[in-house]
Amino acid sequence: MRPGNKNIISRKVVAVWDLRNSWRDDIVQTCIELNDAFSILRKIIPSMPSDKMSKIHTLRIASDYIRFLDQMKRDDCKLFGVDIFDEKGGYGLQTSFNIWRGSHGLTQSSAMSTTGLMAPMGMSAPMPCPIPHVNYYMGGYVMKDYMDPGVTPGELPQWQQ
Repeated sequence: MRPGNKNIISRKVVAVWDLRNSWRDDIVQTCIELNDAFSILRKIIPSMPSDKMSKIHTLRIASDYIRFLDQMKRDDCKLFGVDIFDEKGGYGLQTSFNIWRGSHGLTQSSAMSTTGLMAPMGMSAPMPCPIPHVNYYMGGYVMKDYMDPGVTPGELPQWQQ
């Protein structure tokens, strides 16, 4: 092997290592930014002490919080027909959200039963969510969407509710 070939090979090896280090640095930076974004999201969304707050659980709670805010907007800031605005404290969104979450059986910790439909607020019999187009199953957080306005959850067979 000629002396010039070793230099070419060493330059190629160095270039490959530089490229790998650059990729690794990019991946590390992306992970840092993603973790920072989750930290910010955890501070924004209301949570309960029992919440696990893993990344997937944080996203589920955030999704439920968006759904809750949409429901509040549609219902003129009323939760179960009661205005959530308090003259002294303003809007009690965190408390109202936690009440709403508990009543719908949403985003419960993984320690809860994963069989069948989660009954709201500890009720013994499973029942459909009061919001007619949403039913959650704890196993895989499957959401069934009854978009056909002519079909209500009560008209569906039990296995579809």
